[in-house]
Amino acid sequence: MNDLAYLAGILDGEGCFGIYRYNRGPDQPYNYRPSVTVASTSPDLLRWLELRFRGEVCHHSEGDENREASAYWTMRSKTDIVKLVPHVIPFLIVKKLQAVITLEFCEKFNIGSGSRYTDEDRAEMDKYYQLSKLANSSKAKLVGINKGSLDDRSGIKRS
Repeated sequence: MNDLAYLAGILDGEGCFGIYRYNRGPDQPYNYRPSVTVASTSPDLLRWLELRFRGEVCHHSEGDENREASAYWTMRSKTDIVKLVPHVIPFLIVKKLQAVITLEFCEKFNIGSGSRYTDEDRAEMDKYYQLSKLANSSKAKLVGINKGSLDDRSGIKRS
């Protein structure tokens, strides 16, 4: 089985592509980071993802009588995301748009420790953050999202 196609199925069903905004402290501007994440109750799946595609496994909850213990695999490295996501996009069905938005964010901005951003950079990053939030929303409507190259890369037709 093709590992990339299998990964795409896992990402479509249990994964998330996103851009996250966080603040390092009071009076500090927001920072942004990309992420590819899979939540699961299967330790074997999460270990396979970590060994095969890098990233890291983080424990989420211990579980109780009503819920299984869960954890998640996450990839936050821009370098790893840029290496992986273009190869997964052709196999995605449900989360293709989210993947393309995350990939474009990584390609456009120099994300990483020590990076300096202008106010214009931060405004553009926030646009990608908002677009990512919309694309991940259960109420997302693709009509009206106009990101030129997204149509070309995702194969999604929008009016």
